[in-house]
Amino acid sequence: MPAPVIGVDWESRLRAALGDDMALLALAKEAPSIDIKLAAVLALAGEDTLRQAEREFRTHDRRVHRAAKQRYETRVRQREMRARAEDLIRAAATLVEEPVIPANRLVELDRAWRELDAALLEDPQNARFCSLRASLAELLRGRGECKRLADRWCADARVALAHLSASCKGAATAALEPHELAAATEAARSTLDAIPASGSMTTAEASAIATLDQALRGVLRDAALLGARLEVLGELQRGTPPQKVGPEEGEHDARPAATPLQRWQALEPIADRHIRDALDARFEEWLRMQGETRRKRQADKRQCADEKDKAAFLARVRALTEEADATEAALAAGSLAEAEKHLATLQTASVKGSIGALQIRIDALQAEIARLKGWQHWGGGRARDDLVLEAEALARSVAAADGAPPARVQLGELEKSIGQLRARWKELDRLGGATSKSIWQSFDSALKTAHLPVAAHLARLSDARQENLAARENLLAAIDAIDINGNGPETATDWKEIARAFAHFQTEWRKLGPLEHTVPRKAQAALLARTKASTARLEEPLREARRGAQAEREQFIARASALGPHAQERDIAGKLRELQAQWQQHAKAQPLPRKMENALWADFRAAIEAVMSQREAAQSARNAEFGANQAARETLIARLDELAEDTAPEEIKRVMATVDAEWRKAGEAPRNQAAKLESRFRAARDTALQYVAGSAQRIWRGTCDALVAKLALCGEVESGAPDTAPDIEARWAALPMLPSRWEEALRARFDAGVEHARSGNTANCGSSVACGEALDKFLLQLELALDIPSPATCQAERRAFKLMAMKETMEGRRPTGAAAADIEKMTTAAFACTHINPDQRHRLAAIIAALHAAGPGSLRKGQ
Repeated sequence: MPAPVIGVDWESRLRAALGDDMALLALAKEAPSIDIKLAAVLALAGEDTLRQAEREFRTHDRRVHRAAKQRYETRVRQREMRARAEDLIRAAATLVEEPVIPANRLVELDRAWRELDAALLEDPQNARFCSLRASLAELLRGRGECKRLADRWCADARVALAHLSASCKGAATAALEPHELAAATEAARSTLDAIPASGSMTTAEASAIATLDQALRGVLRDAALLGARLEVLGELQRGTPPQKVGPEEGEHDARPAATPLQRWQALEPIADRHIRDALDARFEEWLRMQGETRRKRQADKRQCADEKDKAAFLARVRALTEEADATEAALAAGSLAEAEKHLATLQTASVKGSIGALQIRIDALQAEIARLKGWQHWGGGRARDDLVLEAEALARSVAAADGAPPARVQLGELEKSIGQLRARWKELDRLGGATSKSIWQSFDSALKTAHLPVAAHLARLSDARQENLAARENLLAAIDAIDINGNGPETATDWKEIARAFAHFQTEWRKLGPLEHTVPRKAQAALLARTKASTARLEEPLREARRGAQAEREQFIARASALGPHAQERDIAGKLRELQAQWQQHAKAQPLPRKMENALWADFRAAIEAVMSQREAAQSARNAEFGANQAARETLIARLDELAEDTAPEEIKRVMATVDAEWRKAGEAPRNQAAKLESRFRAARDTALQYVAGSAQRIWRGTCDALVAKLALCGEVESGAPDTAPDIEARWAALPMLPSRWEEALRARFDAGVEHARSGNTANCGSSVACGEALDKFLLQLELALDIPSPATCQAERRAFKLMAMKETMEGRRPTGAAAADIEKMTTAAFACTHINPDQRHRLAAIIAALHAAGPGSLRKGQ
């Protein structure tokens, strides 16, 4: 704005104070003229000084206050814009250092920068932000390429993993040949060798690659172990004998070859359960077939042995029958000695086994021989002598068996024989007379000697029962010492330790054997009563604690089932994990019997899985909805992308309005695609807007060209050449229409020129609008409004006009920012003037060029 007309003294003081805000503020306070005050206030630059000026003139002069307030608000906005720009630059610099650059943050950063007024920013700020934005774009491209490589490798790895897993399962079930498994293994190794470097990968991509790498290596290891097991199976099915392994290479005394089961179990186990089960099934089938063959051979051997035993048994029976016949014949002949010999043979043979009927004959023969011997040893003395001899023989047999294994001494039979001998002695005492003391002492001493092993066995048995009784009492004392009430009110009972101790008691008690056979008979009743009391003291509280633990577990199951209606909540996974942790903690603190524990755990796991199934089903439905919304949004973007530069602006605007309405109605897109879709939509919409703006600019350029052409035709008809009138009419009709005011003014001027040209009268050719000074005034107003230079001859008039406009603006008679009158009205008045001189024509051409450059919105610049 030009300086107002002021006195020489005030003008010199104003120039001297320029650059010093305090001096300018003081000058504004002291100046008597409103123009000087305005000039001083408009020259202020500091924000604080402008605030002081705004406060100073708030009650003095409204025009000066308005100017100071506008300057102050502009300065404050400039400072805020630059501070906001610094914040965005720092945010961009921080984003460059982050390992993952979210697309939505980048879009928000660009949007926030576009919202800033670029005219209020510093050039270094613009340069720094552009540099950081380029760095971010380069980082995004690099990470995108890295992600593409990682995704491609992950896809190949999943294909190789699935193919190798299927090949392993097929080879394990004999559905595939070994060479097919080798080809799949080689393909998996090739994929593993092509793993991409993890330089610019995100944590998720690196984790996915590491997981697939580990899975591939695990399946390759299973494939190698599968090959070893298939080799062993092949050898077993072919019947190839295993090689014997010696202690050292070259030794002759090699160790025996391992059995097939040992060879199979010596192989390293395979991690995959399905493959392992299939191979074990094949090996067990081979073992079953081998077992059937072995059982058939053993059955054949047993049949042969049974036939041999049967033949030997029949031969022995025939021999015993013959001996019995010989004994009966000897007795019939009266030869007792011969009969006793045969009887001794029968008794020796009968020990090895005989049949019932033959044994009856032998017993009868033995009784008959005993009867005859009784007659032969008539008298009690001879019979007692025989008993002494039998007792001494029994004692000698016991002495001969001393030190032999227990199986050699039949204690039951020995005790029975001793009892029989004493019973016979008593029978002789009852039937016969008394005998000598020496014979009795010999008989009793022999029987006592024979009874020594039985007495020793009974003593050992008594000691063992006493030890068993002591062990049982120790076990009872141990469970009696268990405190089921805790150490105090603040200490809870450790039911887990109590259950473990009680289970240990029951295990050790069972190891001690049946109570009626292992404990002295006199102590059995008391021990049984104590056992019932001690176990009842623990069993009932433990049973009650287990019922409480079961009820608490059932409450966990009910809580898990109650989470079903809330499966879609955001924190449901955390609640399930917390519930599982509480279950595990409760299971460790209060264990239940295995069967009950397994049943309750199965119910709890089923409830958890039901909640997760509902969540997964809802997630699938939500993903499907998101997918449909994404497809709808991509369709809308495609409709915008179909627009071209040559599409009509009305069609573009109609499509944009329709797409905008449908875009707002479209549902939510997947979170990982929302930012990309929004960015694509904004880019397509901006492109369409550029098409519309470019179309308006092209129409405006055509309008300006038509204006120049019609002005030229008007000048041509005004030059006074009547012979060109018909051609000019056609040329005018070929030109496009101008805005209504321009078209009306130029049409009137053209028609008047054509009319005068046809009549030959050119003296008064032109419009009714005064030319000369009026046209110069219009041209000067247009030059001021469009901010283009004026001729040197018009500078004084231009300055006066500017000063007048500034004064009217400050006095409030003209709106702030109105640089000129209505441009369209002024151009219409200028175009209607006729007989334009060359200088005016040149200035009008400059004005048209300025309108051409300003664009279609310049017609009403002053509004």
